[in-house]
Amino acid sequence: VELAVNGKMPWYTYGHEVHERLLRRLLSSRARPATVSLHLVRHKSWIPRRAPYLQSHGDAMAVVGQYYAQPWLSSRATFWEEKARGEKGFRVRNVVTADLLHPTNRGHKLLADLVVHAIRHEAAALGGDEPWDAADEALLDAPLPPPLFERNDEIADGIAVVEDSFRSLAMEERSSGFEWAESGLWQPRRGFRADRQGSTLTLQVNETDFMRPGREFDASLLILGLLRSSSGMANANVSCLGECSCPPRFLKGTEPGRYRQTSNGLITASPPYPCTISVALDQPKTTPGVLEIVGLCAVSNDALHN
Repeated sequence: VELAVNGKMPWYTYGHEVHERLLRRLLSSRARPATVSLHLVRHKSWIPRRAPYLQSHGDAMAVVGQYYAQPWLSSRATFWEEKARGEKGFRVRNVVTADLLHPTNRGHKLLADLVVHAIRHEAAALGGDEPWDAADEALLDAPLPPPLFERNDEIADGIAVVEDSFRSLAMEERSSGFEWAESGLWQPRRGFRADRQGSTLTLQVNETDFMRPGREFDASLLILGLLRSSSGMANANVSCLGECSCPPRFLKGTEPGRYRQTSNGLITASPPYPCTISVALDQPKTTPGVLEIVGLCAVSNDALHN
């Protein structure tokens, strides 16, 4: 599960409430998975007068993990000494991409090694002098403590519409050039795909599309999910065709230094329902690309203000 924190993350601010809600959702699931936080060190000096080693958000974000007695790992533990000495294979360009935030293939390998080491350490303990026992089972069955941040368990973060549910939103008679297809090798996704200038996808969204049993939800803001990569992707011009007055949006599909990922683009706030959305492919002037739209997310008003 990825929680992307690209901006500043000061201590004890609203961003940590999002982090806590994500962690509580994992810990309260029926399977009660083993969880560990993994923090990637930023290599941008965004915080004045702070040493490079301390530029990570990990120190601030670890407070939430500590509240729930969760272990956490940091990429600083894998290569910082080698990086500081400028050793081959451990320089900044070897471990993060051009944006100085996202790991390269080698950076991902180092992070994976850190997780593998933690798993081996725990396995050795379970097979040695710390076997699993009734006390561990009791901890699994224990209820979660009250949220660290007030009312944080009452806020609904958002609901995503993907796969066949997303496909059903398309108005075929008002769309052209897009096809429903699967893409991606390591993380296959299904969505609407087009590669010709002028291709248009029209979606009609109703508030009922975000209803879930036993859960009240105010779909105050809509976010479109498109695939983004460092090359080969087209852009999207997004506009509303209904009664709302939302401004047109331009969403970039190609972003140098980014590996293939789902990018979220704000398209409308407090829309009147039903909301009709038009997505038009816009080819870059240099290299033509493919536009892939994979989902739609609604965010509640509570989440926006917390």
